[in-house]
Amino acid sequence: MNEEGSFSFRGLEFHSRRMWQWGSVKRALELMKKLNLNALIFHQNDIIQNLVLPDEIYPYLSRVYPGSERVLSSYIPTTYYYNNRVYIERVINEAKRANIDFYLEVKEISFPDDIFELYPEVIKPDGSICPTNPFWWYYLDAKIRALFNALPDIAGIIVSPGTNETKVTIQGNTCKCKRCQITKPQEWYKKLVEVIYKSLSKRGKVLAVRDFTKTPQDQDLLLRTIVDFPNDVVIVLKYAQQDYYQTFPNNPKIGQVGNHPQWIEFDCWGQFYGIGFFPCSIVEDMQKRIKYCLSRGAEGIMLRTDWERLTEGSVFNSFNLVNVFGGAYLASDINIDLNIIYKKWLEYGLLSPLHSESEMKEPIPINSQKALENLRNFMQRSWYIMTKTLYVRGAPLTSSSCFPQTVDDAYKVMNIKCTWDPNFSKLIEPTDENLKEILNEKEDALKEVSQLSEILKIEEIGLPEEIASELKIILQLYRLYVEGFQLSTKAIFLTKKALMTKSEDDIKATRNALSELLSFKEKISNALKDTSYAHLTYMLLDQNRIQDLVNNINYYLNNL
Repeated sequence: MNEEGSFSFRGLEFHSRRMWQWGSVKRALELMKKLNLNALIFHQNDIIQNLVLPDEIYPYLSRVYPGSERVLSSYIPTTYYYNNRVYIERVINEAKRANIDFYLEVKEISFPDDIFELYPEVIKPDGSICPTNPFWWYYLDAKIRALFNALPDIAGIIVSPGTNETKVTIQGNTCKCKRCQITKPQEWYKKLVEVIYKSLSKRGKVLAVRDFTKTPQDQDLLLRTIVDFPNDVVIVLKYAQQDYYQTFPNNPKIGQVGNHPQWIEFDCWGQFYGIGFFPCSIVEDMQKRIKYCLSRGAEGIMLRTDWERLTEGSVFNSFNLVNVFGGAYLASDINIDLNIIYKKWLEYGLLSPLHSESEMKEPIPINSQKALENLRNFMQRSWYIMTKTLYVRGAPLTSSSCFPQTVDDAYKVMNIKCTWDPNFSKLIEPTDENLKEILNEKEDALKEVSQLSEILKIEEIGLPEEIASELKIILQLYRLYVEGFQLSTKAIFLTKKALMTKSEDDIKATRNALSELLSFKEKISNALKDTSYAHLTYMLLDQNRIQDLVNNINYYLNNL
């Protein structure tokens, strides 16, 4: 057990374009000071290449790659890089004034497309990129050195070598050259980490290697490789396997990384529980998971506040800001009374997801004891509703909190659970027994979301008119959202059953479910007609996705 019962590294992570908007960063820094968070993390896969142009790589800037006489013909907008560096330098300086360290989180190897013009040997005639070409290690080393020469006060780098979400990776490699065929993934991971570590260790900077693998086999391979590095290399793990799935068990790899420091990632916003639009507290769940992490030697926590794939949304225009308060207070004192967390959150103030974050409204403080009790109960209950809405028996039904568009998409996401728990596949087979459990789960969610207004009692708790009226709207939309998942899940599983049995009764039941979906589509249309809310509202309640699912199921039924 961590003797202090707390984390020494307490980071807040930006993952979307908000990091380039000073108003968003300033607000975050001010809150970080209040919450005693000590690390600001900018997570952008290709951010380094948007900050520096290494001299060795760009002969346009007076250097030539050894043995090359190539000159880039296209124009390089150097002012763009200079502007980005000066902006990041301001962020670093403002963070330093608040005793907050600044980190970059990246997925490497990433590169600008003009590399192909300068070094065409890295791409094969069939269009595949050769990830084992020695150039990449030369390029990565030059890029890291250029970064710290330009911005020496960056505290460290967090890198994900085991991902397929970058341009050059051994994962999914299609290059057929002999070198690629004989290179083992662990050799490639090791080389990448070595190159970065060499530059950082000379400067006394932190290198944290992040596990972002998609299978148990890849996870084992990556961690076995990283464990052999010097013990000052930090290992970053998500609290659950693969991603921020609320219903997944604790990541068993926490505590199994030798003597390396461990930082644990949490999503405070809601990537898999309503993308911050629908209020949901994970504070109670975080306390249990953080206790587990501390007991297994973890030393740090990373609190994500948004997601790279979505704009204009974060915890800073969401009731889910409570989860940042929760993560921050629990990181300093795991045994804190959770009521204190909810109280501090409300004293800071509520922010409505009906407004885009860039509108930068000021939080509305709430000081009523009755409001505290009801909002706490409301946020806690919503967590249980989300686990029954967006998940099927614990398996995610969607990768983005949006309605599923096809039967295959839904099963593909649910099968993530099967990747980590092979026995789980039996629980989502379209048997009568399973269907009863699955549909009951969704009906329970619909029943519980309908009770939220009674838990909240908006008229009785003395909220300011603006936030009270917007909460009423959110509750109405929340019920629609849960109903959409209930009807979509029903149609998806009935379709699977009809495809399996080809029974006329099952086909008829599926067509009835489609009729319910089409009626629901009209209900959404009427509810959102002539409204003007933040665009995430329309993303989460997208009637076109409902129509896509109906069309997909009709295709299957018509081809039986």
